[in-house]
Amino acid sequence: MHFKPRPGRPAPTLPPRTPPYPALFATLSAIALAWGVAQAARLAWVSDDAFISFRYAEHLVQGLGLVFNPGERVEGYSNFLWTAGVALGMKLGFDPERWSCLWGLAAYGGSILLLALLALRNGHQGRAGLILPAGALIAAALPDWQRFATSGLETSLYTFLLLLGYFLVSRPGAR
Repeated sequence: MHFKPRPGRPAPTLPPRTPPYPALFATLSAIALAWGVAQAARLAWVSDDAFISFRYAEHLVQGLGLVFNPGERVEGYSNFLWTAGVALGMKLGFDPERWSCLWGLAAYGGSILLLALLALRNGHQGRAGLILPAGALIAAALPDWQRFATSGLETSLYTFLLLLGYFLVSRPGAR
């Protein structure tokens, strides 16, 4: 039977459900997070393209501005937020390679966590009998995502921000 709400009245919503196996969900989510981040850390590397952002960040920290060569005003990076974050790390005294790898791992772990939270929230809205963090498990098992989590590039941060945006706008009651 299909229910249509009367004009002017909101449609009734189902009360939130807890997953039938919360310990299993939490355990699988924790395994996905730990496995994915551990594998990404094991495969850590820095792409040569990351050194473009590192050079811009270095000059920014030195007070020369966002330039590749002092005195030349050419924008040669495509990742302002990432370059600014690397500059922040350098200003705090961190090595840019290590800083970018740590932030890449954090963003990758955050992405896995968001995928688990999305599964949990979507499972509450649906009628599935068993709620599994499938997205988180798949993300943790993808070798290419693990490999590029620490490439020194903005890939993980970009993915995390996209997932965070989706998580926020897709929540119940979001406009």
